[in-house]
Amino acid sequence: MKKWLIRIGVLLAVFLIALLGWIYKNIRDRYPDYNLNPAITGAAPGELKVGFAALPITPPIVDTWHDNNADAEFHEEDGDTL
Repeated sequence: MKKWLIRIGVLLAVFLIALLGWIYKNIRDRYPDYNLNPAITGAAPGELKVGFAALPITPPIVDTWHDNNADAEFHEEDGDTL
């Protein structure tokens, strides 16, 4: 019984050390020279233009093949052709 308690205690200690290492790794300052300046300076807001495209942007697909056995896979031995 005493061996199991020692093993559980060692396992908990290893887990605690790993958890503390993970926490330290995630809270350290990765960019020490970085400064954030949230002040927005400038004149009045500009004009925002939006619209719709007059031409389709999808290119034509020229890679077609004929599926003779309708299995949705290309196999030349089944008679499928490009």
